[in-house]
Amino acid sequence: MCRLTAPFTHTARERVPYTSEQAYTPPPHPRVIVANRPPVSHNIALPRDVSRSQLQSDMTEEERTALGQAVVRNANWLALLMDHPQREELDLYLPIAGVLRVMLCDAERPILLAFAEDQKVPLRVWGPRPARKPMHPALLFSFNALICSWDQVGDAYEMSIEDFLDTPLAVASIATPDGQGAGSPYTPRQVIKWAANKEGVAHFDLDKPATLENLSATTYSRGDVTTRAIELRRVIYGRTR
Repeated sequence: MCRLTAPFTHTARERVPYTSEQAYTPPPHPRVIVANRPPVSHNIALPRDVSRSQLQSDMTEEERTALGQAVVRNANWLALLMDHPQREELDLYLPIAGVLRVMLCDAERPILLAFAEDQKVPLRVWGPRPARKPMHPALLFSFNALICSWDQVGDAYEMSIEDFLDTPLAVASIATPDGQGAGSPYTPRQVIKWAANKEGVAHFDLDKPATLENLSATTYSRGDVTTRAIELRRVIYGRTR
């Protein structure tokens, strides 16, 4: 979902409340910064086999500028949230899901997909291989170590970002009164939209899917630090750890 390079670690650290008076200085690394110039001049990553001179668009310059600036703004917000030193304590995986919803899953116009389509830039990722047949009904729980990668990875499957968003990543068990409930597969699109639309980011809803409740109940402990909703975070971050 987004290209990530820093390892996802859970280590014991002093929990100091973050306030608006504290200046947040993210780790230095290349990032896109909004400027008053056409968006094609920003450092927006392109596939290695596409040059900027090859890009063509049917949008007007004004529309392209507005769309490009929206992409850049959200990319900046995403980088700040991902790099925040208290990302886990503040549950920033939820606003991250909100940004990803706007960029990838918005019902009317996912801005990153719209911008890439307008610019004729294919967005492709490597992820879990799509199942060749329906998952066995007796399967209650499974997960893939790999979520996604912009770069080729081992036995991963190359696909468009649109296909990836609708590819089942794993199976979460669903409890039923008779104890016979089968596992329920979930996709990146579902996880992003559930987190954004059910947990108070874009909307809040007390009536949540059972699969979301199950993912929210997963935990990861390391030393004296326990992180809840670890599988939900893992999918939203787009990486294993």
